[in-house]
Amino acid sequence: MNYFLYMFNVLVIEDDSVMLKAIEYILKKDGFNTISAKNGKEAFEIIDSGSYDLVITHLIMPFGSGMDVISRVRNHPTAWSAGIIVISAMGQ
Repeated sequence: MNYFLYMFNVLVIEDDSVMLKAIEYILKKDGFNTISAKNGKEAFEIIDSGSYDLVITHLIMPFGSGMDVISRVRNHPTAWSAGIIVISAMGQ
């Protein structure tokens, strides 16, 4: 059970729909709000809104890499302090 007084918003950026649903399921089960994007372009639109506390991003995806996402978040005037977790299947 989640005892946070504040509901955390997590931006999940993943181009694999199965992995995206799995991550969202786990987060929602633990009481987090999720916002999802399937590629860099969608992610940049959400990042510009600044309405999240944590970003979970895939490293390699269409229309912008995870490194582009990190740069965009860190340079955002209000959301620069959001936590970032990078996931990748490179070198399985």
